[in-house]
Amino acid sequence: MTLQRAVQVIGVVLMALVLLGCGSDGDNDNGGAVVEEQDAAEDTAEVEEPEAAPAVEVMNEAVEIETDARLDNRRQMQISGVTNLPEGTQLQIVVERESSRVRWRSSANVSAEGSFEAGPFGPGSGLPDGTYLIEVNMPPANVQPASIRERIGERGEHLEGELVREANHGLGNEVRYRSQVELGDQRSIRYIDGS
Repeated sequence: MTLQRAVQVIGVVLMALVLLGCGSDGDNDNGGAVVEEQDAAEDTAEVEEPEAAPAVEVMNEAVEIETDARLDNRRQMQISGVTNLPEGTQLQIVVERESSRVRWRSSANVSAEGSFEAGPFGPGSGLPDGTYLIEVNMPPANVQPASIRERIGERGEHLEGELVREANHGLGNEVRYRSQVELGDQRSIRYIDGS
């Protein structure tokens, strides 16, 4: 073999060794550094935890409801009220004529300010004089939106006070407020019992 040919063979062998040395066997200092940097980046990513959502404040005070009734120009009753129940709580308002037990119903949601409105209640001809029962009910928690259940509990267990009672059907607590009003000859409203 000639000297030139021997140098070529040695050059090819050295080139092959260099190429093999650049493989991913981990013996190469540069390759190891890259792996260590990637491991460090993965460790950092594992340490970072996502921010926890703020805890929802549960209701921890006695439920309060107040109502105000007025007659519109057609002599139908309009009910407005305020409460400390959470915004978005679904309510059902019922007006019942005491002498005939005729009832009118309407639904309302509690606003951000804690108010609600419902009506008109009564026939198209207007309400006759007499005593009327106003009832504001908060149906059980299982029919309330999820955001309300977070505040009052899945079964209304965070609700308390004189207006709170166990639901008849065993679905937890519900709220019931009652008041009576008297419609007289002067077409004015006089409250009999505000509880």
